[in-house]
Amino acid sequence: MKRKLIYAIAWLLIVSACREDDIPEPTEYGYLSMQIALNITSKEASGRVDAVDTDNFRVTIFDASGTEIMVFDPFSSAPAEVALPTGEYYVEAHSNNLVDAAFENPYYYGRSANFTIDKEETTAIDIDTELANTKVAILYSDEVVNTFTSYTGTVTVISTGSSLFYDQGETREGYFITSPLEVEVELSYTKLDGSTIDRVYTAVIDDPQPKTLYNINVDAALEDGVIVFNITVDESFDTVDIVLGDALTTPSLLWNKNYGGSSYDWIRGSDGTSDGGIIMVGASASTDGDATSNKGSMDGLIIKVDQSGNVEWSRSIGGSRDDMLNDVHQALDGGYIIIGTTWSYDYDLTGVTTMYGNGDYWVIKLDADGNVEWQKSYGGGNGDQGTDIYPTSDNGYIFTGRSISYNGDVSVNMGSDDMWVVKVDALGNIEWEKSIGGSAFDVGFEIIQTQDGNYLMSGQTDSNDGDVSGNSGQTDAFLIKFNQTTTFWSKTLGGSQNDYGRGIYETSSQNILFTMSANSPEVIPTFYGGTDPILMEIDPNGNVIQEKNFGGSLADGLGGIQEVPDGYIIAAGSRSSDGDLTINYGRYDAWLLKISKDFEVLYSQTYGGTNEDGISEIYLGSNSFFAVGTTNSSNVDISNPLGIDDFWLLKFQY
Repeated sequence: MKRKLIYAIAWLLIVSACREDDIPEPTEYGYLSMQIALNITSKEASGRVDAVDTDNFRVTIFDASGTEIMVFDPFSSAPAEVALPTGEYYVEAHSNNLVDAAFENPYYYGRSANFTIDKEETTAIDIDTELANTKVAILYSDEVVNTFTSYTGTVTVISTGSSLFYDQGETREGYFITSPLEVEVELSYTKLDGSTIDRVYTAVIDDPQPKTLYNINVDAALEDGVIVFNITVDESFDTVDIVLGDALTTPSLLWNKNYGGSSYDWIRGSDGTSDGGIIMVGASASTDGDATSNKGSMDGLIIKVDQSGNVEWSRSIGGSRDDMLNDVHQALDGGYIIIGTTWSYDYDLTGVTTMYGNGDYWVIKLDADGNVEWQKSYGGGNGDQGTDIYPTSDNGYIFTGRSISYNGDVSVNMGSDDMWVVKVDALGNIEWEKSIGGSAFDVGFEIIQTQDGNYLMSGQTDSNDGDVSGNSGQTDAFLIKFNQTTTFWSKTLGGSQNDYGRGIYETSSQNILFTMSANSPEVIPTFYGGTDPILMEIDPNGNVIQEKNFGGSLADGLGGIQEVPDGYIIAAGSRSSDGDLTINYGRYDAWLLKISKDFEVLYSQTYGGTNEDGISEIYLGSNSFFAVGTTNSSNVDISNPLGIDDFWLLKFQY
């Protein structure tokens, strides 16, 4: 689901006007605290010892080049905090019992991601250690047990000759270094005359893997006086995961990257792609870097990256006047659908815009490689600005924004600015359109198709007539569920001050998560101050199930939401350093928030530098996720600024 950048327009104005040229003093020393967590994969009846004392681990700190800086052996000798020169490091931890082969000697190893030590700041590092051995068990069939006098096995590490002897009937697991292994099984059958038939059979595990159990299945029988023997290697993974330690640790920031050129590049929308990458769109004044050209004041900028953050392709698109792209989604055919606003009629928009008025909705359809398949403008004789678009289940698209027109493509104007909704087919042809609002200022912010096939739109309203009722003050948040012909329900939410509707997200249970930015203390149970973001859970019929505000005493906002098994991960932004926040690096920070399904804060962390930074979207991967936003900082978490403002992509592991 797509979310908008919190305070996007106001934020752009602020970062354009406010710059800092001062460079911080060179860093000196910071502090590191460490915690070890075990990720044990085992079976209770395997014969191993489950008790592992992390105090006896050996912990080594390395700089980014791999040079050993400091060793704590055992880990219990480490102080609560370690002073280190500022720079980049990683930490390795392992148990002090590595041998080539043993029955009850599981060995654990873990390495942290690279991290940065900043001057006089404390960096907390959690080191997850996992079983690093290969496990082998020898299992005998009933035919072997009932037929043979003796049956024993040996597993040998080929490279060192170390081995374990499995006595008759033993099915316990041995722990081996991860290296090619030879398995040898001896069977002895005693005939009626007292003589024996002895057989030795072998197998090789060429490429054993750590944290993997190899079951050696031995089956043999006597058929007409002949021994028929089979030995197979069954490679299977344990399924019991026991995590010891703090399960609510803040995700590890793997890397963050900047995109754009040497001027202003503002991200306005993004989407996760089916190949694991990210597509980002926005507005750019740059003529270099990832911005391939600039034909006017501001052009639309599109950047597609892979799952490692490498640019696969980028495109600048626009005309001689201001143009910006505000939202993007991957379409059902694998291409991309984009909405923005254009004031141009030349260059890339020649023959596209009819220039109905002072700005038109601008919709672009790209193929999977970024080539334009079609683009169209929509609007009337006055100003029209597109904000959000969503692919529909019939291969078409629905989009929204604001319009003050009453002609052209716009059939009705309720008064001043309306929320103007347009539904088009796969080629961009209008199927239906409608204006929603009242006689005052109304803007559509985000729109989605719900699982029942209808539509949900968020926005803001100054009206108290037409489609809007119950306005409590100046500007109120607005949420409406509708289709082409029917309004199922609408909600006007707010108080005596300005309150704005923001993001919407439909959960797996078909409830709606709705975010709003509130300045009215009377609508918030515990008002923290400044602007508080409120999160509401609403059932499909429009009834509020629960709500809660988050943040601190200054201006804060919530962006995109993703559902995970134990709650929700939220992209956010904050000026605060109190309440749910503990640190603010500068004017505005990116804020990563995780909450439970009951809206309790599980973790809260800020990222950025001493200028303006924010994240607006979250996209989940396998044991990792992306956060997307904009930055104009050049310190703390941001080490490679390209221009005045950059697209900003962060990848986390959890």
